[in-house]
Amino acid sequence: MKASFYIITCLLLLKITSFKAQNLVFKEATLSHPAELWKPVALGTNGVNERDGIQFYSFDSECNGTNVVFVKLINTNPYAVLLSYQTSCSQPRVSVTIASQKSLEGQCSSTDPNIQNLTLTAFDNKSQQEKQEIQNYIFSHLTISKIQ
Repeated sequence: MKASFYIITCLLLLKITSFKAQNLVFKEATLSHPAELWKPVALGTNGVNERDGIQFYSFDSECNGTNVVFVKLINTNPYAVLLSYQTSCSQPRVSVTIASQKSLEGQCSSTDPNIQNLTLTAFDNKSQQEKQEIQNYIFSHLTISKIQ
């Protein structure tokens, strides 16, 4: 009887710690976009990839012959958020809604506007300097707001 109690206690403790140890990057990974492909996006000179409870990851790929950057957003907030960005002054603002404690990532073929807005083609056939300028513009025109 004592042995059963210890086994059950150990299993419960193991179960509880496994929930806390999960990282949303790995938890939400898919077969088409494994977790190891995602690289943290430095949002400024301090190298941090999080702003207002949203973590930013990306990886370069190809969709239908076009070079793209897939973006993955992880909302660590206890509330849904609306994230808006702009890739240049001539482009319209783009918005993405992310539910509380969820992640969302760009994909090649999706009809969901949130997912489509996380597949960036603005970097196709650009020099490294041009890519950096676009990235800086996006980050300087990025807004994150709580959805009421």
